[in-house]
Amino acid sequence: MGNSAITATTVSPTTTKGDMEVNNGTNIIRLTAGANDEVLTADSTEPGGVKWAAAAGGSTIAFKAIATSQTFASTTKINFNLETYDIGGNYDHINNRFTAPSDGVYNFNALISFNPTSAVERKALKFYINGQALSYERISQSGGWVTGNSNNTMLHTIDLELSAGNYVEVYFENYVGSCTTYGWACTYSGFKV
Repeated sequence: MGNSAITATTVSPTTTKGDMEVNNGTNIIRLTAGANDEVLTADSTEPGGVKWAAAAGGSTIAFKAIATSQTFASTTKINFNLETYDIGGNYDHINNRFTAPSDGVYNFNALISFNPTSAVERKALKFYINGQALSYERISQSGGWVTGNSNNTMLHTIDLELSAGNYVEVYFENYVGSCTTYGWACTYSGFKV
C-alpha cells in the first residue's frame, strides 16, 4: 500500500465583495454586504441571527436658513430661502419648511428683525406643523415697537415632538398696518435632539 494524499476543498457560500459567513446553528450561510453606513446588529428573527441596520442614534440632522426681505400686511409664511447649512438634506428652501426624517424631538429657533409702520401694531411669530398653527406656542407683542429702524426683533425657540414626515414652517402675523423684514437678520434653524 502506498501513501495517498487527500486534498480538502473548502466551499464558501460568499460570492460578492463584502459578503460574510454566518453560522445559523446548523450550517455556515451567506450574509450579503449591508448598505453604506449600516452596522451589523443582532436579530434572533433573522436566519443567521444578525442583520444590517442603521446605526443607533442615526446621523446628525441640522439646518439653518436665512430669509429674504418681505413686506407683511397679514399672516404670512416667512421665506427662509437661503440655506446656510442643511446636514441631512431635510430643509426645503423652495417651500421654506423642514421635514422630519424620523420620529423624535426637534429643537427650532426663529429670529426675525423688522421695521413696522406703527409702534402700536400687534405682531406674532408662530410655528406651524403640517400647515396648522400651534396656537398655544407663539411669541406675541402688542405695541412698543420702534418705527423707522430694523432693531425690532422677535425670537421664538421651541422643542417639538414630531413623527417622520411632519413638516415645520414659520409664520409672521401682522395685525395692523404693514411691516418689512430685514432678510439678513432673519434666521430659522433646527436640529434633532
